[in-house]
Amino acid sequence: VHIVSTRASTGTVLNALDANHDLNLTSTCAIDLANQPYYTCASGTSMATPHVAGVVALLQEAAGGTLSPDQVASAITQTARPLPTFALWEVGAGYLDAYAAVMAVKR
Repeated sequence: VHIVSTRASTGTVLNALDANHDLNLTSTCAIDLANQPYYTCASGTSMATPHVAGVVALLQEAAGGTLSPDQVASAITQTARPLPTFALWEVGAGYLDAYAAVMAVKR
């Protein structure tokens, strides 16, 4: 399993099963010391879920609330921007493109 943060400053890909790396993972998300009480860094599916749910709401609004779950999934995956160095099974369809997805279902 390879994991890379989309905000990674180094673009480094890590093997999540290999605990023998010596990388400083905190460097991928630098927060100014003055803002540390207010902000934090987090990534993963639990962080993406609220954003995708918001896009689903936008899609339903654009289509008049008529989209089935399969139509929503299709609109999101067909309009995603691919990550060229990764296989589909590694990262899914790619970066979610909310604008393109909404335009694809707009009445």
